[in-house]
Amino acid sequence: MLVCMRTTIILDDRLLEDAKRFAEARARTLSGLIADALRATMAQAVPSEPPPPFELVTFKGDGLNPPYAWERLSEALLDQDVEGLRS
Repeated sequence: MLVCMRTTIILDDRLLEDAKRFAEARARTLSGLIADALRATMAQAVPSEPPPPFELVTFKGDGLNPPYAWERLSEALLDQDVEGLRS
């Protein structure tokens, strides 16, 4: 079963248009082109040192209380992205 995750990336307008044309000329989707580019880049990367061991941080009780409602998290993140584009 193939599981995919949606995400937002911010690209320069010119780069995005060039990438769309590049993908179209090769009968590829933009998503496929980006995924292949990421795989190729990561395959070439040579880690300088092993990553530190993963440690899962957990909280007891009420945990963290962010300054926004969990129900509005998506809206808050989108607002943050839009503000970043305006700067």
